[in-house]
Formats: sequence, C-alpha cells, structure tokens
Amino acid sequence: IDIDTDFSPEAILRKQILPHFSSLSINIHEICEFSMAALLNNIVDHADATKLYYKLYLTHKDVHIIISDNGRGLFGHIQSLLELENIQVAAVEVAKGHVTTNPEYHSGDELNTVIQLFDKVTIDASGKSLTFINKTQDWMINHSTQQQGTRIHLEIETGSHRTCNDTFQKIFNSKHQSVRIPINLLTVSGSELVNSRVQAQSILRNIHDLKIIEFDFNNIDLIGPAFADELVRKTKAKNQVADIKWINSNKTVDVLMSRALNRFT
Repeated sequence: IDIDTDFSPEAILRKQILPHFSSLSINIHEICEFSMAALLNNIVDHADATKLYYKLYLTHKDVHIIISDNGRGLFGHIQSLLELENIQVAAVEVAKGHVTTNPEYHSGDELNTVIQLFDKVTIDASGKSLTFINKTQDWMINHSTQQQGTRIHLEIETGSHRTCNDTFQKIFNSKHQSVRIPINLLTVSGSELVNSRVQAQSILRNIHDLKIIEFDFNNIDLIGPAFADELVRKTKAKNQVADIKWINSNKTVDVLMSRALNRFT
C-alpha cells in the first residue's frame, strides 16, 4: 500500500482488514482491531515510510498479523532521537515499555500495549530481532536481516481469553509505578559477558519517577562485580526512593547484587 496524501489508516482498516476478522471471538477481534489501528497510525506518524505491507493468516488455532514498512527502522530511529549508545540499547528501551521519541505529542504507551496483548511478538528492524513471549514475560534478541524499515509479527491463539480491558487495567491501573528491565537483551544469543559499568549505565534511562525497578536476569549465568555495583549505584543516583529488585537470578548473581545493594542500605 502506498502511503501518500490519500492514505487513510481508518479506511484501510474498515474496508480491507476488519472483514477478515469477522469469524473471530469478540475479545480476539477487539485485540486485532485495536492493534492494527495503532500500528497503522504509528507508521504514518513516525516511520517516514512510503509503503507498507500487511499479511493476515487465520486458522482455527491462531491468528498471525504481519505488518512492515520501508521507513526508518524502529530501533535505529529510537537510537538516533534519544542519542543512545547503540541499536541494542534501543531494543532494551522498547522492552522496558513507554518509550517515546516525542513526549510532547505522545506517551509511547501504544506499542507497549500492543505487545502485551499478544501471545508472541517479534519486531525486526535495524539489523536486530526482538521477541516477546507473553506467557513467561521473556524477551530475546538476535540478529536480523531486516536493515531498512520495520517488520512486526503478532501471534495469538484464537482460544485466548485475554482482553483489551484486562490488559489495559494491568498496564495502566497499577498501584505501583514499576519497570522490568531484561538484562539478557544486552547480549545476543549469550555471546557477550555482562561485565562492564558502561553496560549498566546504558539501560537506566528514564527511571526517575518509578517506585519499583526490577532487573530480570533470565538466561544470564554470570555478571561482573563492576556491573552489579554500577547497576545499583546509578539506579540510586537517578532515583533514591525506588525499591530495587531482581528476578530469575542464580546464586552468583544474587550474591553480587545483594553485596552492591547492601552498600546503600
């Protein structure tokens, strides 16, 4: 589809996409409709693309939605506008949620909401592939052949009981402002050690107004003492009142994180 002056996300959604969702249950139909509308409008607002492509694949078991564009790759765009260290740190910001490149005009909640609505989401852009698994809340990152534009693949089982209402309540009605930061996104397929102060500093952007900061060490076997120290030290420097927690850690990670945190208690 050409993105030009005549392009209308609402018209595309109403005429081309929604008729294919008619056989879906009410909750899955609502999830798919909301998400397609959000992604189409995001492409218009932020991607600087001239073309987009979508594919819908529906069976009795599951729904797949793929939408891609030829614009600025999501991770590269975030890295450039937020002046981040590298593409991988931009992917971490997406995983943290609420990332926005223009806070005066939008909150950045839309993409995070779409991600949380599906069973599995994969985002390919700027040479990286970021995957989220809803059931385990796990994030993974790998290399991707997608250099230009962004490709997003959404998957959900047709029998899922997830709803927009429940998901919105979970995201926006929490009593505690919190963030979970997946440490494993600092590596690609476990090929790098999480060992430096620079790595720790790179993932602590935009945490000043949070009450709980939770570090997820899933698939991380070893961190260095300098990394643990800097993670706690810089977190406390940016947010003195936040409660620092960590999950999915082994005994070695527990010892190093506890040692670092004890210095500030």
